[in-house]
Amino acid sequence: MVHQATGVRLSFGLLRTIDASTSRPQLQGDISTIFVFILPMVPNFFRHGGLSCKAFDNIESGYDEYKLGEGIWLVFSILSNNTKIFPEVVECYLSLNIRLSLHPLNVIQKLIETIGFSDTEELISKYDYFNKSNWLYYFFASIPKEKVNYTYLEKIYKYFNENEEEIIGWNRDLEFLQNFIEIDPDIFVKVTKIMLKKQESEKFSVIRTLSSLFNRYISDPDILLQRYASDKKVLRDTYFLLLKLDRNLDYDGRFIKEFINKDDEFLSEFIKFIVHNKDHFHFYSNDLDFTFMWELDNAEELISLSVNYLEKELDGNSYLLENY
Repeated sequence: MVHQATGVRLSFGLLRTIDASTSRPQLQGDISTIFVFILPMVPNFFRHGGLSCKAFDNIESGYDEYKLGEGIWLVFSILSNNTKIFPEVVECYLSLNIRLSLHPLNVIQKLIETIGFSDTEELISKYDYFNKSNWLYYFFASIPKEKVNYTYLEKIYKYFNENEEEIIGWNRDLEFLQNFIEIDPDIFVKVTKIMLKKQESEKFSVIRTLSSLFNRYISDPDILLQRYASDKKVLRDTYFLLLKLDRNLDYDGRFIKEFINKDDEFLSEFIKFIVHNKDHFHFYSNDLDFTFMWELDNAEELISLSVNYLEKELDGNSYLLENY
C-alpha cells in the first residue's frame, strides 16, 4: 500500500506542471482518473497526518513555505467545484492550525457559493487557527449590499473590537463598510474610533486597517470628508497619526491639500504636526512650504491663518518663526 503522505506527494507531481507561458497549473493525464485517485484521500490526508503541524515546524526557508502554500492552494483549486468535498477539505485545513500565509479570499468566496453565507461563517469561526482574523475580514468584506443587516453590522463592530493577535496578511481595505452605510451612516467613524484606541497596543493592526483610507489609488479626499462629516476630528486624528507612523503617506500632499481647502481645523493641526514632527513628513520634509495654498479657493485667508497659527505654536519665538 502506498504511504499516505507519499501518495499525495505523487499526486501533486501528477497533477501539476507549470506552463512557462501562462504560469498556470495544468492537469496531466486523464482527469477522471486523477479525481478518482485524489478525492477520497484528501480529507484523510489533512486529518491523519499527511499535513500535520509538526510537518510545518521544520520549514527552513521562505521558498519552502511558498511551495507548500502553493500545493495547498492547488488542492483547494482542484477541489473547488466539488461541492461535497470542498467544504470538508477547508475545514480540515483550518482545524490543523497550519502556519501558512494563505490568501483566503478565493476560498471564502467559493465556500459562500457552495454552502452559503451562514454555513461559511460558522465554518471559519469554529476553530482557532493561524491568521483567523484575515479569514474573518475577507468574509465580512464579501457580504454584498443586498445581504447587509443589523446582525452582520454588530458582528463587524465586534470583529474590529477584538485583538488580531498574530497575523500575516494584507491591508484591510475598509471600502466594504460602504455597503452598511444606509443602516448606520456613522460606520466609518465608529470603526475608525475603535482602531484609534489600539494605537499603542496594536500599532501594526492600526496601520494595516486605516492606511487604505489615504491610498490615492483607491480613496478620494472628498468622499472621506463626507463619510466623516459627523466627526471630522476622527479623520484628522487618523490622518496625522498615520503620517507620524508612515512618512510616505500622502507623499504628494493630495489629501492634505483637499482637507485644508474644505476644513480649517486641518490647517491648525497640520501646522502643529509640522512644527513638532518636521522630519517625519515626506512632502514637507525640507521646509514648511505654504506655496500650495495659493492653489486653493481661499488662499489669502489660509495664509493669514497659517501665520497666526505658527506664531501661536512657536510661542512668539521670533528666531524660530523666521526659520519657518
